[in-house]
Amino acid sequence: MLKLHTKLHALTPALASNLRPGVRELGESVAQGGAEFAQGLDSEE
Repeated sequence: MLKLHTKLHALTPALASNLRPGVRELGESVAQGGAEFAQGLDSEE
């Protein structure tokens, strides 16, 4: 179990650096969608 954890821990930085651009894009699109949704709610009132 400990060996698996050590391997996983060693892989995490590489995974994070590979995923970071995609995660940032996803976060931005979600934030933009949320802002547009909030604007839509505001304009209905």
